[in-house]
Amino acid sequence: MCSRYELTVNAGDLAAVLSRLLGRLPRLPGTLDAALGLQAIRPTDRAPVLLIDAAGEAAVGLVPWGWPAPWDGSPLFNARIERLAEAPSFRPHLGRRCLVPATAWTEGRGRGRVRIGRSDGGLLTMAGLYGRDAAGNPAFTVITRPAVPAIAHIHPRMPALIDDADQAMGWLDPATSAAAALGLLEAAVAPGLSVAEAAPAAAMPDLFGGSAPSP
Repeated sequence: MCSRYELTVNAGDLAAVLSRLLGRLPRLPGTLDAALGLQAIRPTDRAPVLLIDAAGEAAVGLVPWGWPAPWDGSPLFNARIERLAEAPSFRPHLGRRCLVPATAWTEGRGRGRVRIGRSDGGLLTMAGLYGRDAAGNPAFTVITRPAVPAIAHIHPRMPALIDDADQAMGWLDPATSAAAALGLLEAAVAPGLSVAEAAPAAAMPDLFGGSAPSP
């Protein structure tokens, strides 16, 4: 997965989608509208994530994308599913799981970029973890997995997507063990995906060179 995704919905539509996924309305921050309609979310940008808060309630928080790598401080914005249980940068956070709503993500292809989203035009929910940034505040990372055959020719990795309500609740629930949560995520089936041309790379520069750092 590349270092950019989109979220181009209003607060009401986002709340409706998340409510259908959860079976109830999550708590929403009052500043949510200002954080939506983002054409390009990049590492260190604040973005909405769905998590279970300290009171045990589903809530949407506005959280920076990526916490600092211990070796050079660069943001860890992607986490490979294959290494979550062993990588020191991610293993301590397996109990703090979240879902990251997105309209699409983009990948480089040749001299341009492509936009990958749901075939039905709906919202994607990417699995993630949240940890802490340099100031001790929450930050999140998006989990990646091998790409499905339909898009593997574009990029070998893609976000780990959860499209099922029961799986979403199991992933978010702090009572779900790390092993069970990873099993659930590995079994999740991605929705149908479509590929379209995106804005030229020159119009939206990629500060991280088009690929995530390997933790």
